[in-house]
Amino acid sequence: MQTEVLKISTADIEIEAPTVRGVMVRSKWMHRLLTFLMVLGPGLIVMVADNDAGAVSTYVQAGAQYGTRLLWVLLLLWPTTYFIQEMVIRLGIATGKGHAAMIYQRFGKWWGVFSLVDLELVNFLTLVTEFAAIALAVEHLGISPYLGVPIAAVGLIIMVVTGSYLRWERTVVLLCALDLGWLWIAFKLRPGVGELGRVNTIAGPRRLG
Repeated sequence: MQTEVLKISTADIEIEAPTVRGVMVRSKWMHRLLTFLMVLGPGLIVMVADNDAGAVSTYVQAGAQYGTRLLWVLLLLWPTTYFIQEMVIRLGIATGKGHAAMIYQRFGKWWGVFSLVDLELVNFLTLVTEFAAIALAVEHLGISPYLGVPIAAVGLIIMVVTGSYLRWERTVVLLCALDLGWLWIAFKLRPGVGELGRVNTIAGPRRLG
């Protein structure tokens, strides 16, 4: 969907009205489907945002140490995560403001600045783990990290500062699809239902194949 600005000039007034190009649908079911697909991209990106290098290494370490004994915890985390994200989305829709703006308005400037500094710090540490993972990956491919990491950094910068948001979103959604590999890993492991629900047994690491 593209947006253009239509300028209407009169003798004394110049009005800028947005002209929106879209798809006209008459079916209520199709309207709901297109609305869902419109928010699916950003929603999918947010949903898998924590599947970064630091998180994946934690998953691998927990799986190697505890096996499948902790999978039952997901049953407790799923409803909690769902309701929290839904409340945040509803808050944004109802107020039309972002996270930082709401903190500034409700709790004052000090807590607003604190939240922003905290966010920047956490994002910086996340980037450190990301580039550490890139260094390990290129090293396994036989490429020097001193060469591979700068190339990856330049590539990411070019992806962000060039092109449109829609192109960047599609690229990230494609990368999110790589998470389907977890289903392949689960299929190769073939854990039984009884094993997934077992809490008191000691499970060690298992090999693929």
